[in-house]
Amino acid sequence: ASSLKDAEDIKLKLEALGYEYRGEEGVLGRRLYVKGSPEWRTHHLQFVERDSDEWKNHILIREYYLNHPDVAQEYANLKRALAGKYPNDRPSYSSGKNAFIKSVIEKAKKEESENS
Repeated sequence: ASSLKDAEDIKLKLEALGYEYRGEEGVLGRRLYVKGSPEWRTHHLQFVERDSDEWKNHILIREYYLNHPDVAQEYANLKRALAGKYPNDRPSYSSGKNAFIKSVIEKAKKEESENS
């Protein structure tokens, strides 16, 4: 979104489609909408402002995974393992991914600076 207000302005439209507005949900500068029951979420829509730090980190991660499919596969394997370990504990599942994601962001930043 160009501003977080845009993400809030479409709240009624998304709610009509079955999404639930969750606000920041622990991530400063983000607006989150989810769909599906708490036990079985089917969709997560995350809105951040274009060119914010969150936006830049998402782009860094995406590009890094595209350039390093082995790391993307490693992340997929981690997510499967965490889903098996914490099938009904979303906070623990999310927490289990944090260190990996932070390490990818650091690697991506380092690679970006080396290629500049």
